[in-house]
Amino acid sequence: MQLHTNLDYRTNTSWLQFIGVLFFLLLCLPIIIGIFLALPFWLYEQANPNTNKLLLESISNSSYDLVSLLLLILYIMKYKPMRALVLPAINFQVLKSFRMYIYVLIYYAISLLADMFILDELFPLAVQEQSDALELSTLEHYPLLLILSGGIFAPIFEELICRGIFLRFFEEKFTFWPAAILSSLLFGIAHTYSLGIMVSAFVTGIFACLLYKQTKSIVPAILLHILTNVIAFSIHTFRLLIALLSISRNLYIFINNIQNKPHVVKYN
Repeated sequence: MQLHTNLDYRTNTSWLQFIGVLFFLLLCLPIIIGIFLALPFWLYEQANPNTNKLLLESISNSSYDLVSLLLLILYIMKYKPMRALVLPAINFQVLKSFRMYIYVLIYYAISLLADMFILDELFPLAVQEQSDALELSTLEHYPLLLILSGGIFAPIFEELICRGIFLRFFEEKFTFWPAAILSSLLFGIAHTYSLGIMVSAFVTGIFACLLYKQTKSIVPAILLHILTNVIAFSIHTFRLLIALLSISRNLYIFINNIQNKPHVVKYN
């Protein structure tokens, strides 16, 4: 099924409909997931206190991201104003263009350089603040769940909202640049756990908007977001693995030295 239509087609989504979307995203969606997903996990944990809490929490977090994405897709498909707004921007034909992949790599390289300045120089504690807020130390024990959740489910969910809904809606009401700035601001504000991450997310959001502008599709923006997160989480997990291997090696050497230490016999 081809989802792409003419992006110049104006859906005239009203402000009231947009407020309704915000109401669904900020209130209804968390309540639905809380009742039908978070509550069952909590009840299971209470009934089985000896269960592997790290694994259960990792599965719970990944399930939350997956169910959020599925419910958002269902909402877009079933709610006519959102279907008319978002679907024209989902053009999978761009995947056939080699130039699109070049764009994604270029914007990734630029965003990486921007992050090196923002996160390393201006906000050196931002990465740790993000790790603590998202409880990445828990998911790090299960890298596959971390990659699926933070590297695939979350980027698709966020791009459907920020570029598929926010950018498209604001572009209808204003012009591209005000729409890009507003949607990127909202994207940054969503990362409230760290000021540095908020600034970084805003910059990345601008690049995602430019990708949409150049390709007439949010698919490249999704790919950029996935690429950014997957590489970041993979490096984070790799560093943890190296640290654990180093600790294990030092511990082995320490124990081995104790075992091989010669006993001193004292004579009276």
